[in-house]
Amino acid sequence: MPSVDPARLAREIDRMLEQTPDPSSRARGAADLLERYAERARRKPGRPEDTLYAPRHVITALARSLTAETSDPDEGLALASALWAIPLRETRLLAADLLGVWGGVEVADWAEERAAETADLRILEKVARHGLAAWRNGDRGEAFRRAGGWLTAPSTRVRELGLLLLLSIVEAGESDDLRRVINLLGASPETGSGPERKTFARLLISLVRRSPREAARFLLDGVRRGNPAVSQIARQALPLLPARQQQTLEDALAHGEPSGIMPTS
Repeated sequence: MPSVDPARLAREIDRMLEQTPDPSSRARGAADLLERYAERARRKPGRPEDTLYAPRHVITALARSLTAETSDPDEGLALASALWAIPLRETRLLAADLLGVWGGVEVADWAEERAAETADLRILEKVARHGLAAWRNGDRGEAFRRAGGWLTAPSTRVRELGLLLLLSIVEAGESDDLRRVINLLGASPETGSGPERKTFARLLISLVRRSPREAARFLLDGVRRGNPAVSQIARQALPLLPARQQQTLEDALAHGEPSGIMPTS
């Protein structure tokens, strides 16, 4: 991998943009530039790879320039699609960066259609956190409605997209958002029972940190229903809970049945 000279990189990006007027050629030009900065020593010989291990600041500089050169949502979605079509982590991260500046529902449609196409959780999380940011912040009601549908989708990756979308809301949201997330999870009792359990656990632990008493009630309900995923996460969450909620949840876990009313304070 060549050392990164910021001035040289800026010139290379400008030259690439000048020579690639359409989305397909621009996406290919971005991939070629990333290839120049690939960390080849980390790539495993003898098999195709899905990442170049390009430096983060090269990806960031490319994302900034591509976004600045994209003037409208249709053009942005076309370029994002062309970047995504190249099966590399770096180009798909760039696609998520482009999505993040547009707020129309077509952005959510785009993300849902492509979620099942990646096995890379880092890419999926970038789409949920950054690619859907403008849409999520501009239309909270639609974001919750769409997340509810994603939680029950047949595709594991679409379910994870829904969980990661809710995680981004929890980490930045207000108390009303936290309650809506808990209510939405309560309406989808099978959530977290599949391969997406680790992502489900991250979401519940984040809820416990942000709203421990309300999250404790959700965990208690899951334990009482005999939900094994919720019971396992409840054990992880115990040290984070206030003393009274911790004791009530410990009793429920120990007996495998209801053990009193979860205190409100």
